[in-house]
Amino acid sequence: MTQQRRSFQPLLILSILAHVVYAGQNAPGLDVVAIDRARQSVRGTLTWAAERNRPLLRLSTGEERPLERFVEIRVDRAEAGPWRGLPWFDLRLWGAERVAVQKIVGRGEQIQVTLGGQVYTWPSVVLAQITHYGELRPAVRASFDTPDSDRSVDLAGNARPVPGKGVDGTTGVELTREGDGLTAALARPIAEGTVELLVFDPGRNVLPGTFVVELLFRRGSRAVPVQVLLINGEEFWGFATPEGPPSAVEPITRRPGWHRVAFELENDRIQADIDDAVLSVIHQPLGQLTELRVRLQAKENRSGAPRASSPAPIIIDDLRIYERRPAVLERQPSRNQDEVVLYDGQQFYGVVTAITDVSVALRSDQGTYSFPWSVVYSVYFAPRPVTPHQLVGQRVRVLFSPSKSGRAPTWSNIEGVMQGLTDEALQLMHPVLGEIALPRDSLRRLYPGRYGHWLLLDHSYHHLGDEVDLNLQRPYPEGNEVSWTFELEHVPEKVWLVADVVDLEPMREGAPYYQQLREGFLRTEVILNGKTVDFLNRYVPLGQRRQPKRIRLELPRAELRVGKNVLGLRQQPQKQRPGSFDDFGIFAVSLEWDATKEPGE
Repeated sequence: MTQQRRSFQPLLILSILAHVVYAGQNAPGLDVVAIDRARQSVRGTLTWAAERNRPLLRLSTGEERPLERFVEIRVDRAEAGPWRGLPWFDLRLWGAERVAVQKIVGRGEQIQVTLGGQVYTWPSVVLAQITHYGELRPAVRASFDTPDSDRSVDLAGNARPVPGKGVDGTTGVELTREGDGLTAALARPIAEGTVELLVFDPGRNVLPGTFVVELLFRRGSRAVPVQVLLINGEEFWGFATPEGPPSAVEPITRRPGWHRVAFELENDRIQADIDDAVLSVIHQPLGQLTELRVRLQAKENRSGAPRASSPAPIIIDDLRIYERRPAVLERQPSRNQDEVVLYDGQQFYGVVTAITDVSVALRSDQGTYSFPWSVVYSVYFAPRPVTPHQLVGQRVRVLFSPSKSGRAPTWSNIEGVMQGLTDEALQLMHPVLGEIALPRDSLRRLYPGRYGHWLLLDHSYHHLGDEVDLNLQRPYPEGNEVSWTFELEHVPEKVWLVADVVDLEPMREGAPYYQQLREGFLRTEVILNGKTVDFLNRYVPLGQRRQPKRIRLELPRAELRVGKNVLGLRQQPQKQRPGSFDDFGIFAVSLEWDATKEPGE
């Protein structure tokens, strides 16, 4: 394989100081629930401290805490605000970022997108894939507020709509005892699409039974159920495939309150989400979705604790199922070309030259084609180098709803440095996209990183290894080495390498290649200025390898230099197969260090 090398020079340090006046010191705070590293929750108000140029969490006692003490900040209830229109395009950036936008127009090196009612100009090289929402058709939409909205849903047992019990004080369906539930039978089976409902969990020890959200798939004559579970007494959400393949489950802690339970159905992949967190993923086709069942059933909790003497009800609200017409044939990826895949299975290769909200143009060896979005299944882009910038401030990943209606198939997420909180929006600086204003009523979750310097070495996605893997965002491997060049004006006390990885073999007991990794084989080594300083595998947790995992390791200060530095990754082969390497994806490769004063200041 040809070795891939990237060399980026940070061009500009973008400071949050210039935005202090714009952010506004007296802007109203945002009421939140924050989860600390010990998984303890505390209520407070997210504020912007203009004099300190950073966000803080103000507790009811008046104490202020920095955001980096918390792992999650939840905006439980969206604030009132104008509806901004249904998003029609899903932009997947290289890596894990995903943004739903109302409009997109692009030619050459730039695209213009409409997000939250505002128009932004972004470099087109950030795009990995575009999907058009126009082919998402509603199959079931039940708000339970009016009889007409509930015709596609049948209630069972004592389940009944109760005014005032919904997520925003509207009507919600209350399940109070075993046998209560609802069923949504689809008029026609769905191969691809989304399923979403809001669930109020009253707590781990007060359920009247086991709560089950079940999708029923049909494969030939066989029915295959997939279940999300809330079991009385259990600390975590559950996941089960009683008739299907086993699947790893991410431990997501239960917390009383409203939660979004969602499923994404794509070809040979089914993903179950709780709020923004991935509960489990099945990487094989289960057939077509025919029915959704929600019910309370009699089952003791696994911990053996007695049933609640005063059980509290489960409440269901805003049930939505959307169908997406699948392509006839599976995508056949190209190594270094853009791709346009049509619903009829045709695939065209070349260079995307223009994008509008009605069509996409592709220049190929056979000429230039213009495809209306009505026939386009998806557009995939070849990776191109991106030159990012260095930022200073509070790094944070923001999960937000792209429209007040909540009708987008998935929530959007984007990562940047927080720059302010006004009475209209949260101000974010992205290292490649620039300034973004996210309306307050769209905010759902914030996941803080460190406060300090953030140098994003590479915004693109790399596939190291030796085999083609369609599960990776970049299917073709680039080889077994990759490197980046960066410069330091001084050597900080501590510098961390921070990156997201997918499908990297973990060096954990119970992992299939644990012994080989212990012996030095199959590792992905970190090379700093020509010296091997560490390897990535020992930082990867066990389980959910197909989901992005953020790893963080400290670089040895003695190996860093003032001026030019070279950071690289190099793979080692399997023990008895010298040509076989670990195939995995890595993206968002960054350096971080504390925001301390530099020498001479």
